[in-house]
Amino acid sequence: MLWVVTLLGLPFIVFAVFRQSPTTIKILQAYLLTAIVFGGLILLQKRPEINKWWFWKAIATGFLIHLATLTGVFYWDNLNPQAAANGFALTGVLFIATVVELFLILFIIEIFRDGWPGR
Repeated sequence: MLWVVTLLGLPFIVFAVFRQSPTTIKILQAYLLTAIVFGGLILLQKRPEINKWWFWKAIATGFLIHLATLTGVFYWDNLNPQAAANGFALTGVLFIATVVELFLILFIIEIFRDGWPGR
């Protein structure tokens, strides 16, 4: 997973390193969060549920959470521009956002699953 994210994100990484503008950092953050969350959930798991309608309804709901998470990360970047340019702070914020988003989306997938109690 890491090499796929790195290889496909290489243009974003190079652009963010050489330009070091708030916009390029936000583009890199958006790419990394999207690739890790949805790439890890859908493509790498090779889920048997990928052909089921309920799975895609859960992913659509998770996409709304993804947009809210990206909005929160971008808001943090705007409040802390010096920290956002620092790689350590950038990694920490993305790690926390990724863990929270993955937990919420996996919980939503379990709710939409056919076997959820009370459905």
